[in-house]
Amino acid sequence: MRNARIGRVDVARWTAFAVSVLFSTRAPAAGDDRCWSEEPIPGAYVSACMADSSRRFAFAGTGTLIIEQGSVGPGSTGAAVWRAGEFMAGYLVANPSLVRGKRVIELGCGTGLCGLVAARLGASRVLLTDGSDTVLERARRNIALNRLGSSSAPGSDGTLSTRTLLWGGLVAEELRSEFDVVLASDVLYFTGAWRPLSETVHELLSPTGQLLLAEAGHDHLPAGVALAGFRSVAEPCGLRFYEGVT
Repeated sequence: MRNARIGRVDVARWTAFAVSVLFSTRAPAAGDDRCWSEEPIPGAYVSACMADSSRRFAFAGTGTLIIEQGSVGPGSTGAAVWRAGEFMAGYLVANPSLVRGKRVIELGCGTGLCGLVAARLGASRVLLTDGSDTVLERARRNIALNRLGSSSAPGSDGTLSTRTLLWGGLVAEELRSEFDVVLASDVLYFTGAWRPLSETVHELLSPTGQLLLAEAGHDHLPAGVALAGFRSVAEPCGLRFYEGVT
């Protein structure tokens, strides 16, 4: 069992094709151990609150969000809210100007918590993406549980929509350079995904867009190591890095 390492929202900003803020999760508050302590299982990590069929999040400015969860395991890592996703959601609430009025896409959306928060904070468009149809079905149910509007389009409620997206593959023309903000949380635990993730982010972001990347770290790959490694891969893919505090 372990807790998320202490981090601060700082470290990096990408210029040129993307602007990125990298951060690791802060230490859990007292009484949060049920959700913040994790155990390794084959192909994933789990915390006690991942076993809950649903979770409620009440952030200032978003109201209560109800998030349906499934069983986490090999091939189903997107079935529940991970620690970095919860922190990302809180970070957006603390910095709503990052998404308000912006076109936002979430990569590896899982339950869709972060995208839902972005929509509640006033994003002009939010696209939730994942490589798993099962994960996207749950994300669509969470859109319905927390409906913000109405639309006849499948997987959409006006501001929110869903779409299958595989990193490193050909990005559809209508998505290229389309987004002001890319959200990604707890997506660095598999090092083989760093290059395809970087390539896809490069394709999705507008020239002045930014990637917000939250990383909690795990026993086999601490957050600082993951972020430094991702930087070394992402820069050759066209993302530029300079030190700065957000």
